Amino acid sequence: MSCARNTQRIKLLEVKNNIEGIQKVVTGEAYGSIDATTALNYALRQENITDIKITGKLPMGFELGVASRKDEPLLHDLFQKAVNSLTKTEKRRIHDKWIAVNVDKVIDYTLLWKIIGLVAIFMAILAESRRRVAKANKKLTTLNSELVAALEEIKTLKGIIPICMHCKEIRDDRGSWNQLEKYITEHSEAQFSHGVCDKCVEKYYSDVLKS
Repeated sequence: MSCARNTQRIKLLEVKNNIEGIQKVVTGEAYGSIDATTALNYALRQENITDIKITGKLPMGFELGVASRKDEPLLHDLFQKAVNSLTKTEKRRIHDKWIAVNVDKVIDYTLLWKIIGLVAIFMAILAESRRRVAKANKKLTTLNSELVAALEEIKTLKGIIPICMHCKEIRDDRGSWNQLEKYITEHSEAQFSHGVCDKCVEKYYSDVLKS
């Protein structure tokens, strides 16, 4: 008996013998063939078919027997007595020696491939995250370097500045006295633009104003 594959159910096809069933599997007409494992194994060997494998067993028992001619009842009795005298171990040894069947287990790798796919996706996401973090760290390091350089260039005035109470000159760290404008220019980013206040205009340019 062979099994034809259908999208909704399995359709059973009757065949004349196990050879016909195996041939339908070979040609693709049937999905599989159901028969006694010993018979299938013998047929595969006889037909020298190597691309078809026995992949499972049905939960059914199969007893071996001895055949004899109907007109030889005495021979039948002798055979039957010989068979009855065999132990289970001897029967198993005879079975394994003459009718050994290799059953190949078919492993479904679908779940394995799904797991491998998920792991690959996770590794890709992890690699992309690490790349972005490395890029952000590099940018942050560059910004920090630029900030340090900028801070080093900034000149600030802080602390107590010694200044003359009369001429308003400022004493530097070396003890020299400098004009107020020069000291502030050297120690800060400030620039001076000279002009004349109202009091100085009246004090120094009163003659010009009166004329």
